[in-house]
Amino acid sequence: MNGHNRHEKIEIQELPTFYRFPFIKVNVIDDVEQIDFLLSGHFTVEDMTGECGLDSLIGEARWRVAVEASAPAKFQYGISIHEFFQPQQAEKLAGKLQGKGYEPKIQTFGYQWQLGEDRRFKNSSYRVFLDGFPTIREARRIQRHLVDFYQPTIYKYRAREARGVIEMFDVNYNQSIKCSGPIKLTPRERNSVISLLNILGRSDVMEFPDLYNIQFRINDIGKLQCVAEMDIEAYVGGLLTVQYQENYPDSYLETLAITMRSWVAANWGRLHKGEAYQFCSTDHCYYLSGLGTQPRRVLDIVKETKGFVLTCEGEICNTPSHLVCGGHTEKLENISDSDPKSYLKAFFDRDGYEPPPEVPVRLDNEEAIEIWINSKPDVHCNFSRKKDVENFQKFRQYFRWEIEYARHELEEIISKKTEEEIGTLYDIIPLKRGKSGRLLEVEILGSRQNVKLVGDQAVREAFAEERLPSSCFIIRTEMDEHGIPTAFVFFGAGNGDGIGMCQLGAISKAFSGQPAMEIVSHYFGDSVRLEKLPLT
Repeated sequence: MNGHNRHEKIEIQELPTFYRFPFIKVNVIDDVEQIDFLLSGHFTVEDMTGECGLDSLIGEARWRVAVEASAPAKFQYGISIHEFFQPQQAEKLAGKLQGKGYEPKIQTFGYQWQLGEDRRFKNSSYRVFLDGFPTIREARRIQRHLVDFYQPTIYKYRAREARGVIEMFDVNYNQSIKCSGPIKLTPRERNSVISLLNILGRSDVMEFPDLYNIQFRINDIGKLQCVAEMDIEAYVGGLLTVQYQENYPDSYLETLAITMRSWVAANWGRLHKGEAYQFCSTDHCYYLSGLGTQPRRVLDIVKETKGFVLTCEGEICNTPSHLVCGGHTEKLENISDSDPKSYLKAFFDRDGYEPPPEVPVRLDNEEAIEIWINSKPDVHCNFSRKKDVENFQKFRQYFRWEIEYARHELEEIISKKTEEEIGTLYDIIPLKRGKSGRLLEVEILGSRQNVKLVGDQAVREAFAEERLPSSCFIIRTEMDEHGIPTAFVFFGAGNGDGIGMCQLGAISKAFSGQPAMEIVSHYFGDSVRLEKLPLT
């Protein structure tokens, strides 16, 4: 910290303005050594400058793209302090931080979409942050000074881009191209198809017909990633295909199509700032397995709902969903370091939102959350209480869950995920819970040092190789005869952060005969409106 810049005006970037809705770029494959693919149709191949390439690829052929040489990116750490929806509020907080001797910055996310002369949608946010920390330990030291006033979260960002050479060649090595940067394939005619083969050892094929283009790039660790560009309706169809099951009611599929489209439109340019794509194919966004063969019902639902999104107060609504809420959703501002949204609230997932009779009204304390997790309340996502609904095991296993670790096993995970050596793990202390009982702050007690974690994501990631199903959990500690922990058992509720729509709850409501907009109103409130917009 130093105070020499405390009175400087902090620059805020202008939002990009679109007069037609932009294409969607999705990171469909990441962290692979090579990608084999088939081309059907007519394509041009070039680097991103257009300077090196192949004039034309016609007909069916098998190709491979691989990294010939690379150097990974270098990283530093930053602290996201708060995200506002109005720039004036961001400037006010930044001024306060300057007065305390910090050097904050403001990052702009989102876009403006101008529809004719009279109407404009503005989906934007303004994040106040600190950056330039070479280690996570230094970032945590500053985070501790801020946590009593804000909900600061630590993130990692690139201080230097990855570099390398990509080679693309046909299997007979008759044609090849090398570029010190991304390679882009662009179809020259309709009905051209790119088929990606044997992804991560799987035998399935990812087909991409009628793309705008596809790019092969070097990712942060020096491996390949593949970014596909498409329009929003093609993307929604691909997302819905991944989610699809034959026994889903139509009203649930309609709800998914509308809320997914709204979520995509609201989050363009917000989730992967600084990347070559707007969305990824992981549970951070939504999984995408190609745009090829889609069930007839999916095609029909996407066509019937084409262009329909949810709007509120001059913006397209950010309408996230999660697999299973566990019986209670969470409000946006508790999970993310942002201002609240009127349509993203915390409530018991029941008609009327009243708590079940056997559980406490408030779940933000340890006594209440133990009762809650050990109960099986009558809520929409508790399918064990529903006699007329078929088995949905991929959902039901997360309504209440249990994970056990030996102490040494959990110590290794914590060390790897937090980049801190805690020594012997003595205890994990809950410090703060949200409305749904999800943990927002915990302290890890170790023989060498204690580590404080802030935020739902940090908590979930610290105690699992990937991440825990949710941060709504309690822990039972098993001890040896000397009072030293030997094992930690996590008992939890739900899968996901709890923001927005509970997918299993929405399925339950659809099976009970509720139409799509009743389901939408239950999860996002009566202030949202259904509108058809010219997205393509």
